[in-house]
Amino acid sequence: MGGSAPAAMVPSRPGHRPGYADISKPPGGPLPPAATRAALPGALAPARPPSYHGKDSERTVAALVGQDLQRARELLGSGGASVVAVRRGELLASEPGNRLVPLLRLVQSVGPGLTGAAVADRVVGRAAALVLVHWGVAGVFGEIMSESAGRVLAGRHVLHLWGTLVPFIANPAGALCPMEAMVQDITDPGAAFLLLKSALARHL
Repeated sequence: MGGSAPAAMVPSRPGHRPGYADISKPPGGPLPPAATRAALPGALAPARPPSYHGKDSERTVAALVGQDLQRARELLGSGGASVVAVRRGELLASEPGNRLVPLLRLVQSVGPGLTGAAVADRVVGRAAALVLVHWGVAGVFGEIMSESAGRVLAGRHVLHLWGTLVPFIANPAGALCPMEAMVQDITDPGAAFLLLKSALARHL
């Protein structure tokens, strides 16, 4: 990561306060067709809106998510983890490893508890963004983030920051990462999660 402060990509729309993510809208997408669900292992767990109650305003909730995101970034930078999840200031889980496998292990261990959480990851491409949206994450930081991931997160009003923004996530040969290629035309987060989980099942 460079010395400059990471930029934030936050969607703008009428009535939306710049710098804050709208997390009042359920971040999960529609279920894939029954044929898709039947062909792939695992059950879908559609994301629900973050369960902040009481007098929390949109701005207050966004501030809480921002605090969790900062905490997740700090934990990511201070240890050997590749991905870290924080909610309400508490560490939910962390995983070491490379590429997408640590994230899939993390979502399997935490499950619906990720709803409303903040996640910091070494690399966030479109595949990771779709997985995180499916599980209802409210904030995402990527040391490296792809432009496609940013669009996915912005489209679901997820607060997100990055250290370095890149056009795409590449493999060692410089071509598009296979996991990214697998989901480049998929817009349904649930369908993307099942495809990626199936493809990497032997590593989980």
